[in-house]
Formats: sequence, C-alpha cells, structure tokens
Amino acid sequence: MTEAIAKIKGGKDKRALEGFREFSDTQIKAMVELTKKSLTRLERTAIGALIVIDVHAFEVVNKMISSRVENENDFEWTKQLRYYWELEKDGMELDDCVVRQTNTNFVYGYEYLGNGPRLVITPLTD
Repeated sequence: MTEAIAKIKGGKDKRALEGFREFSDTQIKAMVELTKKSLTRLERTAIGALIVIDVHAFEVVNKMISSRVENENDFEWTKQLRYYWELEKDGMELDDCVVRQTNTNFVYGYEYLGNGPRLVITPLTD
C-alpha cells in the first residue's frame, strides 16, 4: 500500500491503488483455492486466519480508493495499523519490524498470541 500511495503522490501511476487491489484479490483467491486441498488442522486454521486478515486488508484498500488517498500522510491511511521492516530507526541501525499508527511507532515485540481462528477484524479489534 505504501508503495502504491507513493506512486500516486509521485505522479507515476494514478491507478496504483486499483492495481494493488487487483493483486490482493488474486492472492485471496489463491489462498481460498488452498482450502480446497487436503490440509492439516493447523494448516487450515492458519490459512483461515490469513484469509480473514487479507480480506480486511482488501477492504482497507477499497476504503483508501473511495477516500481518494493520494499521500502517505492522509489520515485515512495513517490511522491504519501498519507494519514496516526498517533497517534504521531514529538514526540507529535496527533491521527489525516497526509498527506504526497515526504518529506512533514502536519496534514489534514478536508476541505470540496463538494460531486461533479469526472470525472478523473491525476497527476496534485492529
């Protein structure tokens, strides 16, 4: 998403978000196809959770398109919980995952919450 927004802002591709939406749709459909195969219980649970997460992300992309987000500082984008792999943070070498939302950012702590099924993601659970 960040790269697609940067393409819009830089004037390289005004339809970059639509392109990213198509890419996301293709990924979701490929994961759904996986569920038709013989899977272990753990694999099925993991893929199910990933599908729910990706469908939520797909809906976020739709919201960014309908809100006409064209800048990475637009509130509709910054209010989303976003994960970035950063090599540097605050001038220090990092090489780690950083979580961002609005004007907050912190190094992800790699907490393991289990591999349980997910039914829904809402702004409150995000």
